[in-house]
Amino acid sequence: MTGSLLFGRMALATQLVALGLGTAACGGLELDDTNVAEEREALELGQPAATMQVLAPIPKLNLLHPGYVSQTNGTYHNRCVPNLPWQVSQGLNNGTASSGACTYGRNLMAYGYSSSVGAPTIDNGGLDHGGWYHDGAKHLQGVARYRNPVNHHNYFYVSYSLTSAWAASQNGGFEVIPWAYRTAAGALGSNVYNETDLPPTTTFRVQGLVRAGVKTDHGGGMQIMGRFLAVPYMANTAFIEIYDLADPVHPAFHHRVYAPHGVNFGWAALSRLGDGRFLLIGGGDTGMEIYISKSTAFPTAGSGWNVYLYKPGGLWDDKPFYQSGQLVTDCDGSLFLMAGHRAGYFWNTSNYYDGYRVTFGTGVNDIKIVKDSTAKRALADWGGEICPGQLPTSTWADFMASVGTYIDPDSGDLIVYSTEHFNDGPEVSGVGSTRMKEFQQD
Repeated sequence: MTGSLLFGRMALATQLVALGLGTAACGGLELDDTNVAEEREALELGQPAATMQVLAPIPKLNLLHPGYVSQTNGTYHNRCVPNLPWQVSQGLNNGTASSGACTYGRNLMAYGYSSSVGAPTIDNGGLDHGGWYHDGAKHLQGVARYRNPVNHHNYFYVSYSLTSAWAASQNGGFEVIPWAYRTAAGALGSNVYNETDLPPTTTFRVQGLVRAGVKTDHGGGMQIMGRFLAVPYMANTAFIEIYDLADPVHPAFHHRVYAPHGVNFGWAALSRLGDGRFLLIGGGDTGMEIYISKSTAFPTAGSGWNVYLYKPGGLWDDKPFYQSGQLVTDCDGSLFLMAGHRAGYFWNTSNYYDGYRVTFGTGVNDIKIVKDSTAKRALADWGGEICPGQLPTSTWADFMASVGTYIDPDSGDLIVYSTEHFNDGPEVSGVGSTRMKEFQQD
């Protein structure tokens, strides 16, 4: 596991006071996770405090509506979500059966891959989803869905990390998977129904790979904003690559942003702000880099972003390990960072989809990212990995691997996607398979 969004108030408040950026009560960067008991316990363990570094003061943005509100998708923005907290906590029920807060998703999906497109075999050496790497093997890292506004075809992009053998000769990257030319704006539904359907037909196959332009073996959690895909990469100097999806089968490199403090990015989040500028966040085990565009024009190069804040994490040795983070705007103008993680390394631990409100206040450096307990959901694999008392038969969704947020451009429904940890689905005649899951609104 790589990407971490690590939120804690107690140690951070001390840092802010020491740096003169605020007090424990106000000002500075507030990252609040006190709604989750296990995270409170982590704070009480006395994790080491880290030092905040500020490249330049964040201006007094004072955005009454942090998110860019639109009822439709655009080239440079996503549609807003009506009543996002309700959709997350209540709407993502998606199941044929449920038990307490645990939900069994019904929409089983899968795609095939073969050596004809150079797709690496991301296998765990027979350890069926135990959460541990085996003999240097890595795993799937991020998933994103895109619907072409021209012909309405749907596509998935899945990032991955490489084994040392593959990394010696190529860079990490992401897979391009046309979804059988299905044109639905909302939920796509199952394309397979059980293990005997795997691997799926030739229309659900990896069609190409896009590799990073800089040496790296490790992609991360991704986000699509409008027509643009943000893909983070771990490296000696981590970076985020932006791709233009005007041709969804052949994503075109647009520009690259580096991490000035060397945070190893595990996820990237991208959105338009209420004043027309753009917000890009890169998160990793040691903190976050927060970028704001210099103007309301979408940047075409790394120089088009101001890097305002770097916040090292102090709790990366404890939960939560967020594998992804995506920025989503509620139709009331609220901006949320939706983060996904699995609570532990072993079976019968929950997949969590957590919402954090992002606000900009009236003071310098006054940005807050605070957990909203009304925008949280435990989502499960009906195969039995997640819910207590259920034994794993096969795993279709693992939030320690990939989590992706998609917004229906017509209705504003929020839909969540996740793949399994490795591409461990059945192989037939040299064609392997990767399981995944769709969590839709009910």
